[in-house]
Amino acid sequence: MVKAFNHIYAAELTTHGQPAGSPERGALAIAGNDARAKKDVVALLDQFGFDTVDLKPLGESWRIQRDTPGYGPAYGGGAAQGSGGGQAAAEVTLRPPTTL
Repeated sequence: MVKAFNHIYAAELTTHGQPAGSPERGALAIAGNDARAKKDVVALLDQFGFDTVDLKPLGESWRIQRDTPGYGPAYGGGAAQGSGGGQAAAEVTLRPPTTL
């Protein structure tokens, strides 16, 4: 099991993605205990045009729950850890959430 897509509006999955290497490409957080399943989710996020921030075990998924700083905004500002970019998760900045 992998927790993903919890902090992005469904409509933004098809409108906010950017090509790999784009300075405007954002990243979404995932959490899970199964490395193979997380690899599949990273590939799916890449197809949508997002890098990935791996929160590591599923127990850390609370960080992207409602009423936490990671809920709602997408991570932005370039490549993120877990997707080949090599940027540490702590260095990824938050963009303000978009309004519906």
